[in-house]
Amino acid sequence: MQALMDALSLEEMAGLLSPDPAEGNTCDTHSGAVPRLGISNYMWLTETNSDVAASCPEGASRCRTSFYGPLGCGASFNETAMRVKGRVLSFELRAFRNAGLYRPIGRSEEQKEREKIGVTAFGPNLNIPRDPRFGRLSELPGEDPFLTGTLGAAMVQGLQEPDAKGRPRALAFMKHFAAYSVEENRGHDNYNISAFDLADTYLRQYEIVSRRASPAGAMCSYNAINGAPACANDFILNKVFREQWGLQDGIITSDCGAVGNLLGAPVFAPDKATASAWAINNGTDLEMGSTILRDPQGLALALERGQVSAETVKRSARRLLKALMRAGLFDAFGDSEFDHVPIDVVGGDVHDGLAHEVALQAPVLLRNDLDVLPLEKGKNLAILGPQGADPESLWSDYASKPRCPNGSSSCAMTLVDAFASEGFDVSHSEGVPREGPPNETDTALAMQLARLADVVVLTLGTSRSQERETLDRKSTDLPGFQADFAKSVLALGKPTIIVLQNGGPISEDWLVSAFENPLAIVETFTPNARGMRAVVQLLSGRENRWGKLPYTMYPSAYQHQVSKFDFDMSKPPGRTYRYYTGPKALFPFGFGLSYTTFSLQACKCSRDAVFCAIRNTGPRRGDEVLQVYHVPSASQADEDERPTPLQTLVGFRRISLEIGESRKVEISVDPYAYQLPNQRGERKVRPGVHTLAVRLGTLGGSADDTQASVCQVIVEEEIPRKEML
Repeated sequence: MQALMDALSLEEMAGLLSPDPAEGNTCDTHSGAVPRLGISNYMWLTETNSDVAASCPEGASRCRTSFYGPLGCGASFNETAMRVKGRVLSFELRAFRNAGLYRPIGRSEEQKEREKIGVTAFGPNLNIPRDPRFGRLSELPGEDPFLTGTLGAAMVQGLQEPDAKGRPRALAFMKHFAAYSVEENRGHDNYNISAFDLADTYLRQYEIVSRRASPAGAMCSYNAINGAPACANDFILNKVFREQWGLQDGIITSDCGAVGNLLGAPVFAPDKATASAWAINNGTDLEMGSTILRDPQGLALALERGQVSAETVKRSARRLLKALMRAGLFDAFGDSEFDHVPIDVVGGDVHDGLAHEVALQAPVLLRNDLDVLPLEKGKNLAILGPQGADPESLWSDYASKPRCPNGSSSCAMTLVDAFASEGFDVSHSEGVPREGPPNETDTALAMQLARLADVVVLTLGTSRSQERETLDRKSTDLPGFQADFAKSVLALGKPTIIVLQNGGPISEDWLVSAFENPLAIVETFTPNARGMRAVVQLLSGRENRWGKLPYTMYPSAYQHQVSKFDFDMSKPPGRTYRYYTGPKALFPFGFGLSYTTFSLQACKCSRDAVFCAIRNTGPRRGDEVLQVYHVPSASQADEDERPTPLQTLVGFRRISLEIGESRKVEISVDPYAYQLPNQRGERKVRPGVHTLAVRLGTLGGSADDTQASVCQVIVEEEIPRKEML
């Protein structure tokens, strides 16, 4: 390694740190080749949040394995499922690379030849959606740092599993580091965040992933934090990511164009040389989407002026090359078993089956009045609403294109498709569009179908037209006239199932109102290509493996009480279940019903684990998620009066039980459970009696107040550093 670094010129190193626009799209980031030293052009960016962003294999029936959207994955509360997801995506990443396939963004034939995807996997996305209007909420696992970090670490572990010689199948990069959660004015915005909130909420999940899974790196975000842009932020990139978390070789890449954005607000670098120096000196190694470092007036001029040292440039180049060497990209092709992963694994039945297993744990049953579910075959179903037959309603943001072969929707399964495939008798009418005024004829037809049906299935929600990258939601209410249409259908008194398809939470207060007719509500988030098959299997009772809410569904008034530009987590009415003190949530974090019931016997606690016995007391086999929350006492308040969360998730475990089965369960407790940051963001153990509450998803999740499941732990001394890792 040292010999290679000594042989590289500073100009060649600069070419490694910045995309070459002659080689392709600058956001894909093709670092320059150095033929005399055997360094080939390499494309860094391959998205892997829900699937692998690569071109469709010739003759394939499915372009790739499509996992349920990230919110559904968060709702699974299942580490094993996320490790499987990472494993599947990394095998497909290698298969695409072995086949020489490219990232499909309008390529010429000449460009395709040069744009073979790499093994650098960008995902999971780990931002905390502190505001329910955030446009990219469909890309995230949920609102809780511990849940997000635990599932993210499992996915990274799956992505980076090694071959026999220790070479990882993929190099995983976390996104978007850090605190990014507003689309409006992104790229030039500044977030004012207290040291407490930064440590307690906005960095915690990245720390969990970094310490547990050692990702190859992270993508720094567009925003500034307290005046310092994330991609030129010495504190979070060097002091936290590298020094505190121990990722000295961890690569920091910019988000697309973020280094170029340094020339504008909020810092207004006076020239490209200064922008280059700010980025490199403060921790960014690889520029994506802009070419400031490569420009003669950029890094080269900064070196000439003495704004950046040659050793700093060499350190960044070394990190990049060392990672690619570690993944085997400098070894002879064929030396690793990963070089022989065939293209036919991509979207194949084995991977599709694994994705389906995850999908069965994603939808959340919110209501089931008068046991309208599970559905019986033989009944006439009227599927109404704008989501039921529209493939575009299925996708989470950053689900890859082309969706299906030849740019079609042939591989996507809508709710109408899924019901038909399971043998149900269905009729369908949209009734109202997703946005805009209804057509009277369409609405009349839908109402007529509802009157004739045995059961009405109402599909409501959003799509990427309302929430996505660059677009925050204007409202957390249902768009258009969907709510009015739903109330008209409910007024018919028919058994009704409301199926919500959306990214961010829907906040229609009538969802919790009393109705005379049997009513069920199911949150399906974004099922992506194949997830609706699992939804229908759950609705029909063929499966009973429901998920739990990964975020809070607030009352409608909440959106008018908080500013999406305010990053204070505890300011009343508070953000996320950890700080929310407003009127009762429509549906709380961690909640989700089942077709069966569970009872929990008194639990016992140690500092590191909780031990419980749980029994299936209902009529069906089913899954439950045990959730352990740390509930701080008043005596543990810090001397400088920092905010105190109401409760914090510190452990969870999903378990499947047969009818009448009882099982003893051990749930590991987050070693940080007994620490809280002070106002300076420094974590320390709070000595004294700590309360751990074990809550069941079917009894309310974070709102379950069953007293039998509360126990205390006495903590008297500082936990040794080695136990915290």
